[in-house]
Amino acid sequence: MTGSKRTIIISHGHLYLFWSTGVYYTSELTKKYQVILVVPEEYQEDPRFIDICEKMNVEEVVYFKDSVYFARQGYFGNHKTNVITRQLNYSKLFKDLINRCEPICVLQHDYIGIDNMYLFHWAKKLGKGCKRIVILSSQPSNEKIMEGFKVFRANNIKRLANRLHVPTLFVSMVVTSYKYVQSLLQNIIVPTIITSEMPYFPVSHFSNIDIVPNKKLFDDFLVYDKCEKNYLEKLLNRNNPDEKHSIQIIESPVIDRHNINDSLYGVKEQDAVLILPSLIALRGFKEEEETINKWVTALNLIKEQFPNYKFLIKFHPSNTSDDLKVLKTYLHEECKFLVFLDRKNRAEELILKSKIIVGDASTTLWWANLKGNKVVISLNMKDYPVSDNMKRYSKILCIDDMKTIANIDLVRFLEKARKDRKILIKAPPNLVSFIN
Repeated sequence: MTGSKRTIIISHGHLYLFWSTGVYYTSELTKKYQVILVVPEEYQEDPRFIDICEKMNVEEVVYFKDSVYFARQGYFGNHKTNVITRQLNYSKLFKDLINRCEPICVLQHDYIGIDNMYLFHWAKKLGKGCKRIVILSSQPSNEKIMEGFKVFRANNIKRLANRLHVPTLFVSMVVTSYKYVQSLLQNIIVPTIITSEMPYFPVSHFSNIDIVPNKKLFDDFLVYDKCEKNYLEKLLNRNNPDEKHSIQIIESPVIDRHNINDSLYGVKEQDAVLILPSLIALRGFKEEEETINKWVTALNLIKEQFPNYKFLIKFHPSNTSDDLKVLKTYLHEECKFLVFLDRKNRAEELILKSKIIVGDASTTLWWANLKGNKVVISLNMKDYPVSDNMKRYSKILCIDDMKTIANIDLVRFLEKARKDRKILIKAPPNLVSFIN
């Protein structure tokens, strides 16, 4: 690469991860380094991404999958490739990228993806001292994450069995066997053939969630809270006491020291309560009726404390089920003050616009908490293993009994949150300090 600045490669995952925290730490790094972004092809369809890259002076964007980049380089033009071809493409792309750019650091949103594994692998082999760093872009795992995934998978298997009119046990055995064979191929057989080394990952039945590498894959894992550091240290270092992964706390990039939010959204904060449910409308109304009525109780009690505030509600964009339509009709009758927002509205923009954020266990609560000047309320409905996820975070107000909201002075909580945000006396180190 030309120019006086040293080069960093940043691999961003799904587009929503870029808008979550990626855009903020990318902005921070472009002030000092020549930044090359490696992103999925879906980014090409977002004109705001192209625009913000120009404003941040990103040196280059490399698109992967069936992108223009692969077509130009002769990797492949058809998205429907098999696992061997796909991994060969990943390996060749990242090997060529490391050789061409000679980065001093490779930064990724996670370590569990096979594409990420190849980028780290070639950075280690060819990078000449290149640092390999993982940085959080969404809510991290915790002790209950696998239990939660098992419940969600069991529910999906039950629905499939009912639809096919076959025993649930049979469907479960087929799904488990398929996942095992798929993981054996993706995690072990193909990587071993391509890299000619022992694989980094063991077999996983849950898409590599919380997988512990067989050997050291990265140098540092950067997080934003002590609870995240404690969990990841326990998880990642349990099998390799002699070759420990470093987990470090840094300052949250969402604080936005470079005023990226002005370019992205240009919104002003309003007297608004934003409701972001993620664990309702996943089952039939009758099955969820008790939980839904708890939501109604909670929202009405919050409304009593903020009678002049707007109450905005947005459901997860992936939920378009008939159950959601029934739920919206019910909530409209029981909480007439609610304004229902289209699922296309960006959660980050809505959070910036609102003073109080209410949800259950969504990543949006994690993000709002990083911002630092909001009242973030987590309603624990106790119907999923992950329902109380937010209890790990000391600054999030977690409520187990909805009726107790009447006894909580939320106005005082809001005043305190805004006052505390103004004094960041002992801020943790920032991202740049781990690269220098």
